[in-house]
Amino acid sequence: MKVITMSDRELAEACRRLAEACRDAGTMPDCIVGIRTGGWIVARKMASCFPDASLLPVALQRPSTGRKTDVVKSVVRRLPRFLQNWLRILESRLLSAFDDGKIPLDVFELPEEMATQLAKECPETVLIVDDAIDSGKTMWMVAEGVRRVLPSAKVKTAVITVTTKKPLIVPDFSLYNNRTLIRFPWAIDA
Repeated sequence: MKVITMSDRELAEACRRLAEACRDAGTMPDCIVGIRTGGWIVARKMASCFPDASLLPVALQRPSTGRKTDVVKSVVRRLPRFLQNWLRILESRLLSAFDDGKIPLDVFELPEEMATQLAKECPETVLIVDDAIDSGKTMWMVAEGVRRVLPSAKVKTAVITVTTKKPLIVPDFSLYNNRTLIRFPWAIDA
């Protein structure tokens, strides 16, 4: 397991490459759904490669993401890079150890405004984008939410990195599928 740091320029290049992988495989989305926060940033950057696609954000994150306090963020930012990397690897291993690998029982309903927009546009191909897949539950829940609203649409998924061996959902497109952890420009330790 390794940690790499992506600059804004490297992120833009990664988003371009991810969009090209989609396009090269014949996926031309009519709608791109970005999972907030990181996925929304990636989706917006990818959207320039798909100018005819609409762009929609959706907010859904694992509970631990919201628990990171400003104090923790302030401390982590001041640590040497090798300790920041060690903490990232530790967090990833803990998330994997406590992940039950089960499909979530609670059904995720897309926000009403988003569901209405999707139903109105009725896209044939929807690309759901996130920065990373850890357990895969977030991506799975959003994909299922889109499928409930648009049962006849092709739903594809794309991420920059897959950080675990066996996520609940394997994305259709990824740049890294080897447990690489990425420190994106918006990370608390960037």
